[in-house]
Amino acid sequence: MRMLVLLLLSALVAGAAESETLLKHDRVEIVRVVAEPAHATGYHEHKINRVMIYLDQGGQLVEYKDGGRVVDEKWAAGQALWSPAEGLHKVNYQTQAPVSLVKVELQRIAPLGSPAPGPLDPLEVDPRHYSVDFENEQVRVIRVTIGAGQAAPLHQHARPRAVVYLTDADFEQTLEDGSQVASKQRRGDVVWSDQPVRHRELNRGGDFEAVVVELK
Repeated sequence: MRMLVLLLLSALVAGAAESETLLKHDRVEIVRVVAEPAHATGYHEHKINRVMIYLDQGGQLVEYKDGGRVVDEKWAAGQALWSPAEGLHKVNYQTQAPVSLVKVELQRIAPLGSPAPGPLDPLEVDPRHYSVDFENEQVRVIRVTIGAGQAAPLHQHARPRAVVYLTDADFEQTLEDGSQVASKQRRGDVVWSDQPVRHRELNRGGDFEAVVVELK
């Protein structure tokens, strides 16, 4: 199993936003953004579809150049949203404090042909801890919530995926061969893996929550 742990260290000035590309290849680009209150962008466009994961509660006014349409968007802390490609627009953040978010930008407009989940799909074997936030032809976005001291039974992650940690994590993973691996992450960390894995998991820390973006 190959995993890349991606962290962002940032220093911001009032009204600014800073971003860092955490991963980039032909399948996906993952970007972490931290924006100060009242941050405003110029006109820009998004030519590819994205999944947005918001670590903090916030909102923004989106003004479209074509016709001047204005949309007032709100999001909750931990919310994952689908953001399709769209034309020229500008954004004015409406927040009382800095907000952090992760953008998973899909580099292809069609599915990648990733493997089907199979009989050990975590949503089938462990619906207590795994649920679908949303799904379309390109992605399946899964929410994982595992309470302190709880365990997840043997399951398989078959597809390329980005895991965005909404809380700290302290896990013991037991692989299919019986070997054990300790896994610790911090809130806001992003882990990418393009290798399938079968494992059991034991939460040795506090209540845990994460969003998993699977590429189809």
